[in-house]
Amino acid sequence: MAVTKVEHEGSRPLSIGTEGGETTLIYKIAYADIDAYLLELGFVTVPGVGIQGTRYIVHPLYNWMFLADIRFEPLDPESPETPGGGATVYPGGMLVTQVYRTRQFSILEPLGDNDPDPPSGTFLTHTKDVSAEMMTLPDSSFIWKSDDAAMPPDVNTGKLLLTRTHRYSWFNVGDPPWTIIEQLAGRVNNTDWYRADDAECVLFAGMSDHTSYDTSGNVNYQIDYVFIERLGTGLVYDTSEATFLADWRINWNHTWRSDLGKWDRPKANGTAGDLYDTADFNLLFQEG
Repeated sequence: MAVTKVEHEGSRPLSIGTEGGETTLIYKIAYADIDAYLLELGFVTVPGVGIQGTRYIVHPLYNWMFLADIRFEPLDPESPETPGGGATVYPGGMLVTQVYRTRQFSILEPLGDNDPDPPSGTFLTHTKDVSAEMMTLPDSSFIWKSDDAAMPPDVNTGKLLLTRTHRYSWFNVGDPPWTIIEQLAGRVNNTDWYRADDAECVLFAGMSDHTSYDTSGNVNYQIDYVFIERLGTGLVYDTSEATFLADWRINWNHTWRSDLGKWDRPKANGTAGDLYDTADFNLLFQEG
């Protein structure tokens, strides 16, 4: 049976700024209903620990806001009672203040047409860092600039290729796309995607998931995705132009070609296949 609650004066202010949004709901409930109310919101009872939250609780009207803080205060703190000398109770009832906030966002950088667009009631966080991978290039590709002499085979010329690792955490997911995840692992983007201006530059490199349960038997997941984007440029073969282009993006389907000193696209003999198949990564952020 649902807990009886009465909305209190001062409830529902809403503010939105460049740091995100915030709103507050204020209700009056009976003192004896505190635990039941928490469970109704989505908290759970953990043996030996007590009641604690296990998932993101969505605002009843604004599904892009999530519970950030909850406070219980007696409506009449001056009139407590201790029935039978036991625990103190407040027969006047409790005032419950629920603060909901969005994750931080910037109104100066709205989502682009090809950015991940998670379903209503779920949300994403995103972090990224730039690093580099060392690629050893065949010495037969090079000569010494000073005298055009052939480079000896023991030099082991190396080139740093910059990469950017993207980590997405997708929260409050009820039905993750497990089959899609398996199918798209190890593929590259088929179009520009999340500010990666070129196709085939972003590799879906891995994922992990975390599961939470509530007392009603509901299951929620946090899905963590890892993507690695190649950032380097060079003299690169472009399939649309069918020629080599200077200062072009090196993607995951390019490999250094030592006989030409350029980045070409290898394929299996007699086929048109590439090293990596392409995919629409937005499918990874759709439930079901």
